[in-house]
Amino acid sequence: MDVQQLQREKRELTMQLDREQNEKQELFLQVIRHIPKIQTQLNNDVHSLQEELRRKSLEMDSAKEDAKQRLAFVEEEKSKLQENVETLQQDLEMKAAALQSMKLAKQVTPLKGFYHVTANDFVYRVQFRHVSRSDLR
Repeated sequence: MDVQQLQREKRELTMQLDREQNEKQELFLQVIRHIPKIQTQLNNDVHSLQEELRRKSLEMDSAKEDAKQRLAFVEEEKSKLQENVETLQQDLEMKAAALQSMKLAKQVTPLKGFYHVTANDFVYRVQFRHVSRSDLR
């Protein structure tokens, strides 16, 4: 190889190196130009996510409060219904006792100064006599 050919190759390699460095520099500048856009987009994304988180937190708090109010309403209704059931149970017991008394009263029949009382499958014969005040002294 002669010196001229080596010098040509050197120039070609130098030019190729310059082109590659220029391309590298251009790519670097493009990356630097995109950094603010990317940063802005990331900031916007972060802001949007923070806003969505805030909205979701408010929705959750509202749902919790709504559930709390509904539970209180249900508990109040349950209490009222329990009181109503207890009142109805007491009324039923009183009416059942009154009915039983009426059944027993129907089983008492007067017969010639005696009363026949039917209870527990037995018939009792009872006589009442009138007592005056003078008898009580």
